[in-house]
Amino acid sequence: MDHRSPNRPRRECQVCGKLFKRDRVSGNRLSKSLVCSPECRRFLYANKRPWTKEEDDYIIEHANDLPFVKFYGDFKRCAGMKGWPPRTSRAFRKRVNDLGFNSEPRFVMLRISELARMLGVSREVTKRWTEEGLPVGYRNPQNGHRFVSLKEVRRFARAKPHKFAGIKYKDLLTVLDDEQLAKDILERFPKRNGVSKRVLCITTGRTYDSASAAAKHYCVVRQSITRACRAGGTCIGHRFKYID
Repeated sequence: MDHRSPNRPRRECQVCGKLFKRDRVSGNRLSKSLVCSPECRRFLYANKRPWTKEEDDYIIEHANDLPFVKFYGDFKRCAGMKGWPPRTSRAFRKRVNDLGFNSEPRFVMLRISELARMLGVSREVTKRWTEEGLPVGYRNPQNGHRFVSLKEVRRFARAKPHKFAGIKYKDLLTVLDDEQLAKDILERFPKRNGVSKRVLCITTGRTYDSASAAAKHYCVVRQSITRACRAGGTCIGHRFKYID
C-alpha cells in the first residue's frame, strides 16, 4: 500500500515512518509535505544539504570570536556571496556545537574604552588603533558601543608591537595573556614614542608643559583639553591650542 499517493489524505513520513494527515492548501489541494513535523523537516533537509568543507572551515576559523548573533550574521553574508546553501540559526548553532565549539564567545570582548582603562592609555589611543588595523568585533546597535576581541588585540600586538610602547608589564600581561609577547614588547619599546606638546590657554595666556598638566590645573580630564586643542572648541569656557 502506497501511503505517499498524491490522492490519499494520509502519508507516511519519510523520516520517522509515522502516518500523518496532510493539510489542505489553496484550491482545496492536499499539501505536498513529505514529513509529519518541523523536526522531521529539519532532519530531512539537513541531510539533503550536507555541510560543505568551506562552511566548516569558516566556522572553525571564526568560532568563539564573536557573539552568536554577529557570528551568524557574518556567516549568512559570506554564504550569500559564495553561493552556500541557506542555513537557519538553529541549524547553524547545531553545526557549531557538532564541530566542538560553543555558541558563546570563548575570547572576552571588551569595549574599547575598557581596553584603554586596562592598559592605562587614553580612549583616543584605542580608538585610533581601530582605525589602524584592530578590527571591531561587534557594535551594539542600541548605544553604538564598540567591542574588540582579546584574540584580535593579541594579533594586533604581534603585528604592531610599537603601538604598546611604554605600557606597564602587568597591564600587558593582563590583556595579552602571553608572557613572552609582553616581555618582548617591554624590552623593544620601553617608552612611549613622541614628546608631549606644550599647550597654551588662549583665554588666560598661560602655557602648560602638556595637556595633562593643563587638565590637572583645571581639574578636568586630559581628553577635554586635547579635544579643545584639535577642534578649536572650548573647555570650561577657555580656548586652548598646541604650541611648538
